Amino acid sequence: MSRDVERDVLYVTVGGFIAAILGYGFWFAASFLFSSEEIGSTTLIISGILLISTISRLGIEATFLTTLSNPEIDKLRLEKMISSGIIISSLVGLIISLIMTVFFSNSFSGLHGLGGFFVVSLVIAALSTLVGMDVISDTLLLTSSNSRWLPIKQSLLGLTRILGLYVIADMGIRRGLITSWTIGLFISIILVWGILLRGYFRPRIASISENLEIVSLTFGLNISNLSMIIFPSVALWIGSYQSANRWGQSAAGEFFILWMIGSFALMLPRTFSRVLTVQATEMRGTPILWDRGFIASVIVGLLIGGIAGVILPLFSGMFNEYTAIQFMAWGLVSVPGYIVYNYVAKWRVSGGTGKLLFSPIISIGVFGYCMTNVEMDPANSGIIWLLSLLFMSCFSWAIENKGSLSASTR
Repeated sequence: MSRDVERDVLYVTVGGFIAAILGYGFWFAASFLFSSEEIGSTTLIISGILLISTISRLGIEATFLTTLSNPEIDKLRLEKMISSGIIISSLVGLIISLIMTVFFSNSFSGLHGLGGFFVVSLVIAALSTLVGMDVISDTLLLTSSNSRWLPIKQSLLGLTRILGLYVIADMGIRRGLITSWTIGLFISIILVWGILLRGYFRPRIASISENLEIVSLTFGLNISNLSMIIFPSVALWIGSYQSANRWGQSAAGEFFILWMIGSFALMLPRTFSRVLTVQATEMRGTPILWDRGFIASVIVGLLIGGIAGVILPLFSGMFNEYTAIQFMAWGLVSVPGYIVYNYVAKWRVSGGTGKLLFSPIISIGVFGYCMTNVEMDPANSGIIWLLSLLFMSCFSWAIENKGSLSASTR
């Protein structure tokens, strides 16, 4: 790997590590300050917001990874693209929020009482926009060679949330968990966008035709792999929603925290995928897959699963009946994740994103069916998710090697 790739991998990985540690610190503290039911109610809201934000962005951050890394792109066009992306995703987010509030109101039961249907929808839309700006800012820091700010941003985000948690709990404010979660997000966005606005770009208003061009570009680049972009958020929401429906809101909170284990385990594969996509675009080449990353993913998965089995039972009133294998399953998702995300990087740069269309859909279908219909212990959800990702990695490998497999059977 080049020195630039190593530098970006380092900053993104350190930032992700800080985010994970402080994120668990937030929920660990919350387990002593709030009931398990309120934790479940809040995580159900957050999973719905993350889903809305992911769908409303339409994969524009993936467009930025490949487009903004092009050294030949016009700066004025770049600035219009960023501004329009935020505005368009916010409007789409409002529409989706209205739909989700109508058909899946139970997902936002913790916000009931704030006001009428439209007020709740506006709150959800605003929160999804903040999440979108946070995700887009991470991508812009990476593409503008400002990845060194990622660890600082994640530190500010996590520490502000934890501090706010104690202050709000002491004040007895209702919906204290979602409030402190939002305050931390808002403050970190102010920091990052202050950096970006000062030295990277200025907001530009695009014409209607230019907005349509941006939407067309985003769809053109991402429509084939849109299922890959949204499938983690869909799976998180399905798992949280069905956990609450089948086993109660406490189970939804446990699922969400365990999902963070899986996301942490997937951080290394996702980091390589993002950085290799940027570097390959800049060098106009196909990403070189790092073979040692597979071994690293196995080691990281075993470590994360083992540490989770030691730390999570310390949460107050949570994870008391989980076994070591059930914790380990969430860590080992790094192994199939490494295979999947390497193919993601390769196909995004080489124009083969159509290969990503079906495997995420089928994987979500398997996971959703099991979480909805199969008689199971809620603690086994990690095993179901691991099997879903194993299927997805095998399917991706088969698609990539379809030609050689066909030739070998002749």
